Amino acid sequence: HTGSEEMPSISKDLYDLVGIVHRLSPEELRNKLIVVSDRVARLEEKSRTDGLTGLLNRNGFSEEVRRLEAIFLREQKSGARVESSILAIDLDGFKEVNDSCGHACGDRCLSLLSENVKNILREEDVFARVGGDEFSIFFIHHDENNALHVAQKVRSVIEKEVTEILRREFPNYSGNLSAS
Repeated sequence: HTGSEEMPSISKDLYDLVGIVHRLSPEELRNKLIVVSDRVARLEEKSRTDGLTGLLNRNGFSEEVRRLEAIFLREQKSGARVESSILAIDLDGFKEVNDSCGHACGDRCLSLLSENVKNILREEDVFARVGGDEFSIFFIHHDENNALHVAQKVRSVIEKEVTEILRREFPNYSGNLSAS
């Protein structure tokens, strides 16, 4: 680097970082790397997770499904039969929740839905909030009949448990939730 030419920003940042690294003891450098690594891990997790429900978001769901598809392809190549299903859920009546009781009620509705549906899923099922009132579940090693059975349970949980809790917690809400 000559003094007369202007250094691009990224190069300058790297140059400054190298200078800082040389001034740190190995222990200080290790501690700083741990802090940075933790921050990166938290940011990666945040980029894949819905802040309201704690479920995977659309990006996290897509990544997880791609990862599982790769595993399934390897299993299929070894002769194993791999069945999976995806359930797309659109919450019916959600606009009325927000319109009649406000966004706090809408947020509570989405949280209740995620909590109650998680309770009926297996640990290996991948559950995500992929849009405002849209959710998806990727069923691992589930055939169509099992997926339909879970879909009916999901609809029942939404229509009964989630609706009843909302009515109890928000007396102004008198609507009916469902899912398609």
